[in-house]
Amino acid sequence: MSVNIHEFEYWKFVMARNKEEHDEFIDKVEEHSLWRQDNKLKYGEHMLMLSTCDNGKGDDCRIVVIGKNI
Repeated sequence: MSVNIHEFEYWKFVMARNKEEHDEFIDKVEEHSLWRQDNKLKYGEHMLMLSTCDNGKGDDCRIVVIGKNI
């Protein structure tokens, strides 16, 4: 995804306390996604987030790749 750190504080998400919190995070990720996948991350599945600066869009922008353990 491509995101401004002031619009979506994705890095603060460590572990969902419940399904609702997880689904809210995944919905927000999808809002900012550059590509969509059919197999949406489900509550309880492990994920990995990799983040780097997106200087082409400004100092406050990041490119984030989210993957799930398969």
